[in-house]
Amino acid sequence: MKENKSPVSILGVDIKDVQKVELEILLEFDRICKKYHINYQLFAGTLIGAIRHRGFIPWDDDIDVSMIRAEYNRFLSIVKSELSSEYFFQTHETDPNYMNRFAKIRKNRTVFKEKLVKGLDMHHGIYIDIFAYDNIELDSLQGKFQIGLLRTLDSFFKYSNKTRYEILSPGFAKTMAKFKYRLIHFLLVSKREIDNWIMDRMIKFNHKNTEFLADLSNPSQGVLEKFMMRRQTLEDSIEWDFEGHKFPVPRAYDEVLSRAYGDYMQLPGVENRVSHHEIILIDLNS
Repeated sequence: MKENKSPVSILGVDIKDVQKVELEILLEFDRICKKYHINYQLFAGTLIGAIRHRGFIPWDDDIDVSMIRAEYNRFLSIVKSELSSEYFFQTHETDPNYMNRFAKIRKNRTVFKEKLVKGLDMHHGIYIDIFAYDNIELDSLQGKFQIGLLRTLDSFFKYSNKTRYEILSPGFAKTMAKFKYRLIHFLLVSKREIDNWIMDRMIKFNHKNTEFLADLSNPSQGVLEKFMMRRQTLEDSIEWDFEGHKFPVPRAYDEVLSRAYGDYMQLPGVENRVSHHEIILIDLNS
């Protein structure tokens, strides 16, 4: 194993070797989705990579896909029986210490440990991210309350785990995170209760046929708006080349990427061509 604090070099490991494992995971995910006609799309930086590079952004260190919650639930219903034993499907239900509100598929017998969760007893393998899109009501009072509440909860619980607040630099933010952690433990609220309660808030409008959907796993101001999409956009896909394979992308990819990133075809400055996760440990074959 190689250990370092610099995420720029990916700890001396060629990022292409990490990307090769991620592509392998994506192909397994795609195999299952195609077998059961489950709709999904390449998402975020992976979508930029597909459109601009016909593959990975050269310095990108993960893969993102997105799907409407109904499609995600269909995937949930069959992933346990269909997913190869080489991989692990990670949610807060399958891995109780996992902190995120979106899912991952990780490769067993690999390590890709991020600084933010370094102390958590959970699966740390190389992964792809799976984001479920939920219905939102932009103009209703209930809709605004839903997003406001999720933003408050996200802020409150983000560093409520001891191993996460300890990485913060000394100061007000760390003091507040420590207070939140102690308050939650004083109230004897379990992580499972918190996870389930937040999930109920995320799917509040999924019984309706709203025009817009959003990734509510990250409801931060600005982020939610950038990645918000019309239902039609998420349902209307075309096949696109990515690392020599065909994967679904939004037909309206230009609209999606322009909203999120502006001039996405323009390469960033050299100083910004770095991986964006603080990786502290990599093992491609443990």
